[in-house]
Amino acid sequence: MLRLLLFVEPKPLPEHLFRNRYWLDFPLRIFRQLHRDSPDLFEMHVAVPRRFLDGVRSEQMFQHRIYSINEVAMANRIHSKGHTLRDVWISDFLGSTDSELQQMLDRIVCNSIPHDLDWDIVITFGEECRYSFASTAMKINFETSPFSRPPFRHSFFMDHCGLFRNAAPAKWFNLSREQPEFSASSQQVSLSNGIRQAAVEMLSHTERRLPFKRRYDRYLLLPLQASNYSSFDAQAMHLRISTNRAGGTSARDATHTQLDHDRGRYDSQIDFLLDVCSQVDSDIGILVTEHPNVPSIDTSNRFAHVLRGLHEMLPNLEYLPRAKSFSSGSFQLLPQVDWIWTIASNIGPVAKFLGKRVGSPGDSHIAFATDASDLDTLLATHPQTAEADIDPVFHWMFNHYVMPSHKIEEPEWLTQYLMARFRAVKEQGFNEIAAFVPTECDVDDFIERRPSTTTVSVAGLQAMETKIELFRFRTRQRLQNLYSKTGQQSYVLVNDTAELESYRHIGCNHVMATIYETLQQMGFRMLYRANAPTDMQPDRPAPDWVIINGEGTFHHDAARAKQLLEMALAYQSRGSKIALLNSIWESNAPELAGSLPSFDLIAVRDGASQRTLAEAGVNALLTPDFSLPQWQPLDRDSRRNRQGLLFTDSIVYERALRLFDASVHLEGTFCLLDHRQLAQYDQDGCFKTALQPLGSLDFLIHDSQIDRARVVVTGRFHVAMACIALGNIFLYIDSNTSKISNLCNDIGLPVELLNVTSLVDDCDWKELNGRIREVSTAFETLLPLIRDYRQQGMKRIADVFDQLKLNRS
Repeated sequence: MLRLLLFVEPKPLPEHLFRNRYWLDFPLRIFRQLHRDSPDLFEMHVAVPRRFLDGVRSEQMFQHRIYSINEVAMANRIHSKGHTLRDVWISDFLGSTDSELQQMLDRIVCNSIPHDLDWDIVITFGEECRYSFASTAMKINFETSPFSRPPFRHSFFMDHCGLFRNAAPAKWFNLSREQPEFSASSQQVSLSNGIRQAAVEMLSHTERRLPFKRRYDRYLLLPLQASNYSSFDAQAMHLRISTNRAGGTSARDATHTQLDHDRGRYDSQIDFLLDVCSQVDSDIGILVTEHPNVPSIDTSNRFAHVLRGLHEMLPNLEYLPRAKSFSSGSFQLLPQVDWIWTIASNIGPVAKFLGKRVGSPGDSHIAFATDASDLDTLLATHPQTAEADIDPVFHWMFNHYVMPSHKIEEPEWLTQYLMARFRAVKEQGFNEIAAFVPTECDVDDFIERRPSTTTVSVAGLQAMETKIELFRFRTRQRLQNLYSKTGQQSYVLVNDTAELESYRHIGCNHVMATIYETLQQMGFRMLYRANAPTDMQPDRPAPDWVIINGEGTFHHDAARAKQLLEMALAYQSRGSKIALLNSIWESNAPELAGSLPSFDLIAVRDGASQRTLAEAGVNALLTPDFSLPQWQPLDRDSRRNRQGLLFTDSIVYERALRLFDASVHLEGTFCLLDHRQLAQYDQDGCFKTALQPLGSLDFLIHDSQIDRARVVVTGRFHVAMACIALGNIFLYIDSNTSKISNLCNDIGLPVELLNVTSLVDDCDWKELNGRIREVSTAFETLLPLIRDYRQQGMKRIADVFDQLKLNRS
């Protein structure tokens, strides 16, 4: 029986934390099928970072063979040596990790795993296992291969000696193509020729899906180079800066970036991008695309500013953001470009295989799949056709190295393959290419014959949006026809945040639900929503009421606040009564309040806003946020059963990331309240981290994560409101306004105790942990204040809607 260990790399770096979740889920599926179909061949073990223990404890195949690794200890050790996590990650990528530090991290990992076990096979995903406990094992690392985008089926590399790292072949390029192992048989040549023929045929129709206006006869594609992504920085830093050349064209002389060539290497991918673009003649178009899985450059003002500046200097540079609507935009552009120059994208090997001219700097990690190591040489070549000879290395790859994922998920095939690989490794040695046994796949194993369901054209997206809008329009018309047959009072709702892309989180949904439900019970009928002046319907009779939901808008002189007030006044001029409800009023110029005395009803959700408006001569009622009625408090016994720490995000970007860091160090759960994709940038504006939602507070109701948590730490006002409603222990950090502190002051809660903004900003996790214990101890004494606020608040909300009813005639 072979002893298998599933090992999830304990990278204590945020951008790896989310990848690691997939690194665990996919191998778990493989282990389940091996356990089910070959129980007498393999004994299963697993070693995971401590935060993933809950994901494997229920797996019966492991029984007691589950080991946890303390990533927090690793992070603390790195910091104690004066390093940052990002620095260590880049050093590891460049192969220059501090040996003493590496030994210390190795000890932490090895001490987490039994010393008396010898492993036959260690399986990893995304990062090969380089820890000493596995020195005698056959190590198989799963990596997504370059041939994983349409028209190719999803596939992996299953490597046992570190041939493949960082999503592109990295070590085996130096192996001579003339070695016997790379001598292709007629069967191998036939397979790779068939794959290329099918792929070229399917890609030949992509021009209709992603066209661009051709302003130049020839185009150079820089795939993904408009992605502000940390691994691209590391790859650029690995390269040597090209030398300035005499005799360049005037366009080059005018735009060439003044780099310090004495330092030898680039500081970032931006340096690399500037240098490359400065070397391209002005009569050649340059296409740049984004990475499909990281936030748009438009979310980073600094990076977008650099790109805009570059475009001003180089009119032939074209950025194609719509390519990101495709799961493989750069692939779709291949038939329309002449050359590819890349240091980072998997499209390099694929383009080379498909017969395109590809270039990359000489010491790039994709140098094996290139025709040139400098731009001059690449651009001097004529566009290549798919009839060109296939490099022998690709014959070998498709017969031994590229593993279609559907084959991996066939239990019988995988069992036989693993056993054959294990025997070959023992016979051939760990570092021999010959140990990669034939996979015995055919053309259809590699080519996706059906249209890709993940590739959506821009036209397709627009058609889908049109259908959605048509559905909404018909629904509104049907409701309006129904309401027109009754004698109910009518209203138009302005600023329906549940419908706005920039809001649309659970707090907004709860606020709008209270407004809809209460007004319906009172006999009001909604004519329509108006989120912009274009939504107003001047050709129809004016409604009895126009109600502005003030949530998230009336602070810091927001342009939208002025727009919403003007919309209400336009209705008032036609005879409608107007109301501003559920609002705050903070840091606005006095002029913004000038029209408020003409409103028929104003209600704000905190005392500070009420006082501010009173100073401006405006009377406003005080109510809690309208989300309050949507939650029902738990009884004392239910609250006693809560366990664990829950950290949520914040509307303030940087603080959302700090809360994520806190969840890692204090071993809590992190959730996004909405469906934003968070991205982290370093002090130079370079992309560092993409945070995908590990969980989402889609419904803050019983049995949700917030109900189960013992303590909640949040940067979200509506999560604080939920905690008030449900009797949860909570701490908070400041949001984009003072709304959470104002809420606590209205209740009488100690802001100086609950507000932990400075601790989170300073990353003082030890002190934060102490504050959490302190609040947990004191919170029972605060519950009477919270209960009183909740009871009085429900009455105040009802009173505001009664005012609408009393004043409707």
